[in-house]
Amino acid sequence: MKLSIALCVLTYMMYLLLLYIYNLLMRITMKMKCYRNGHASMERLFPSGLYLVRCYKGTELHDKIRCDTYRAALDYYRAFCAIAKAA
Repeated sequence: MKLSIALCVLTYMMYLLLLYIYNLLMRITMKMKCYRNGHASMERLFPSGLYLVRCYKGTELHDKIRCDTYRAALDYYRAFCAIAKAA
């Protein structure tokens, strides 16, 4: 009984370690700002390396765009934050 519990705990710990390593390798990054009537998010897509920027008004998707560079994605993210804040 104790051996099976220890084995389950060990398996779970291995799973968490592999998940952590996977996230480090993929370098998944995400930013999100939430406002009263909307939110904006920016995330990096793997394996393409593109950035996906989305703007929501309430629960509806208002606009989304994919960018090649981080700088362009950050500019859209700032603009989408202003739109979400004004919604």
